[in-house]
Amino acid sequence: MRHVSLESQTLLKDMPPQFAKTLGLMPLYRTFIDGVRATWADNPAAAEYLLDKVNAVYLRTEQPRGGRLRDMPTTVFEVMLSDAMSRSELNARRESLKLNLALRGVSCDELRIGASKRGMLQRHPLKNLCAAPPAPPAAAPKKPPVSEAEALAVLRRACIVVFGEEALPKAAAITGAKVTPAAASSIEYRSARQWYFCNATVSSAAAEKELSASAEALRDKCFRLGLPLRKLTFRDR
Repeated sequence: MRHVSLESQTLLKDMPPQFAKTLGLMPLYRTFIDGVRATWADNPAAAEYLLDKVNAVYLRTEQPRGGRLRDMPTTVFEVMLSDAMSRSELNARRESLKLNLALRGVSCDELRIGASKRGMLQRHPLKNLCAAPPAPPAAAPKKPPVSEAEALAVLRRACIVVFGEEALPKAAAITGAKVTPAAASSIEYRSARQWYFCNATVSSAAAEKELSASAEALRDKCFRLGLPLRKLTFRDR
C-alpha cells in the first residue's frame, strides 16, 4: 500500500487549478515564478524558457534517514524539469534562486533539481501563470534643449528679481544668451534635469563688469525660474 503522504502529493499535483489554489499551491507557484524571474533578471528569455520546462514544484519536509541530525527535519524545495539544459541552467544559479525564494517568504534547506519522467512530462502547472511580465513603461520623452531666445528671456527676468528698480537698463544690456548642454555630475546623474553653460553677450564693457559681479546671484535666480546653469558668463560683444 502506498503511503498516505505520497497519495496526497499525487492528488495535489493532479488537481485542477481551482482546487490546487484552494489548498495553497498557487501562491507557491507564483513565488517560484517571481523568484526565477528575479534570479535571471539579466536574461529574461532564459527565465521564461526555464519556467516553460517546469513540470512540478514541491515544498515538503523530510526526515533524515541517519546521522547525528536524524531528529531534525529538512525542508526541501524540489523542481522537476523536462530537459537537461534547463536543469543545468537552474543548477548554475541554485543558491541565487534559494536566496530569492527566501526573500519572498519561502525558505528551504535544500533546493533539489529532478528530471521529469513518463506522465509527468505532460504536466505544465505554471503555464497559465507565466504570462509575460508587463513591459516597463516607456521613458518620458526628453525635454527639448533650451533655445537662445528662451534663455535670454529667463536671464532678463532674473535681472529684474536681482536688481529690482535698477534692473531695466541691465536687462536691456543683455543682447544674447548662448546655452550649451552640460554633462551631469556624479551628484546630478540620477536627475532628469538638464544643466547648461550660458555665455551671455552684453552691449558694453561696463555692463559686462557689473553683470559678471552678480553672476552667481543671477545663476541662482535662473535655476529658480527653470533654467539650471552650471556656469554663467558675460562678455562684451
